[in-house]
Amino acid sequence: MWLLSFLFFATAAPVDRIAAVVNSEVITISEVYDAGTQFIINEVLDVKKRRSAELMVLDSLITQKLITQELQRIGMDVTAEELERSISDIASSNKLSVEQLQNEIRKSGMEWEQYQDQLRGSIQQMKFKQLVLQPRISILEDALLDRYQRSTASAPTKTRLAIVFCSTATGLGLEEQKSACQEKAETVKSRLAKGEDILLISKELDESAFGGDMGLLAENSLREDLNAYAFNTPLGKLSSPACDSTGCFFFYPVAKEKGDVPSFDELRPKLLEAYYAERFDREQKKWAEQAKRRATIQILLQEVQ
Repeated sequence: MWLLSFLFFATAAPVDRIAAVVNSEVITISEVYDAGTQFIINEVLDVKKRRSAELMVLDSLITQKLITQELQRIGMDVTAEELERSISDIASSNKLSVEQLQNEIRKSGMEWEQYQDQLRGSIQQMKFKQLVLQPRISILEDALLDRYQRSTASAPTKTRLAIVFCSTATGLGLEEQKSACQEKAETVKSRLAKGEDILLISKELDESAFGGDMGLLAENSLREDLNAYAFNTPLGKLSSPACDSTGCFFFYPVAKEKGDVPSFDELRPKLLEAYYAERFDREQKKWAEQAKRRATIQILLQEVQ
């Protein structure tokens, strides 16, 4: 309570008052702070910003009040039995009794009644989506296909790599290694110029365990000292020699391909979930605007001049 006193009347006792009236139902200033204390406190030092924050929270409470009234109108508001069942399910999923759940909620600093109000609001929101918003939404298959194409367009590419490894004698310096392997590199380039397949060439000349074909590899998936040679070399070109103590590696990027991309049918449930989330948000905003125009709303909190 000292917080409300500080926020509203620095020298007076806290007094609750009406923030808005929605179709004859009252929203109090204490409800505004129950819903958005931390958000409002962030603006507490600036009176105008504080009032703006209060009004933003109040607007969301007005929308919630209209949702509650709509569910009551169609006879589908949250019942006491539904609330009790939801609390029991939450306690059970956390391996707690209802009494233990109450204790945990109170330990967190929240009153049990406030927790119940928030839970009731969540159930109301779920019902509202199912009963009021969902019938307003039609599933457009083209929209799902567009989402699928956008999501798969950013799938990481993989590089098909051919490799020709040239082993060298131990103890050679870097330039000596390159010189020792130069003949093999020239052989590869000469045969490529004649139109031979790099995978056949590398299979014959490679001295590594890959046998010339490294397959499809994700970007920068090799050793750090080899990545630039393997993945920065242009397609259809033989890389410069990348040498270590064992010899020199020559990489040849054959092609770039998309990584494993799930089919549309595999991704459809996730695409549909994202589609509904976006449409629910849009339809609720439209519904709220229409409901506010139909309702009798009196806002008693005024902007600070």
